[in-house]
Amino acid sequence: MKSIKSLTRAQWLVYGTFAAILAAALVLFLYCFTNFLLYRAQVSDMMPRVARLQGMLQSEGDIRQAESRVSDYLTEFMYTDEDANAIAVRMQQNLRSMFSSSGLTVSGSGIRPAKELEGLTRVGLTINAEGELEQLEETLRKLSQARPLVIVESLDVQPKRRRGKDTSQEIEVRIQLYSMKFDHE
Repeated sequence: MKSIKSLTRAQWLVYGTFAAILAAALVLFLYCFTNFLLYRAQVSDMMPRVARLQGMLQSEGDIRQAESRVSDYLTEFMYTDEDANAIAVRMQQNLRSMFSSSGLTVSGSGIRPAKELEGLTRVGLTINAEGELEQLEETLRKLSQARPLVIVESLDVQPKRRRGKDTSQEIEVRIQLYSMKFDHE
């Protein structure tokens, strides 16, 4: 082998080019190797997620059955398929009829503005009625069994003036009620 001082200019050029190519290949190899290690670490981090997704795919039937049961449960206790105004009108008609069938005389009713909550809409009514306390009790029993669920927000009961001693005690009732509407996307 020749000494470094005795190399010609052409030999220096060949050795320099070879060294530059070798350095570039080494940099490329290191770049690829570090990316390989990074991707391998990312794949290792993803493995639990992939396993979780595979488990969800395997239990898709169970999830669909649970969704169906929840949907049935929601439709029993909440309105699901109409807009809030239509619900309020239907609710008003049904509740006025319920109050009347219990013997109360409905003197007025009004729809309150719907209130948007997270995933739900609260649809409310105010009903003014007159009658006897037993009739109010009957109405409240019917309300507790109503489906979709009707919730009493407030109840204001005032005695009505008696006209004579033989008449039973009449009451005036102002009741605020609401039902919930499930807002599914």
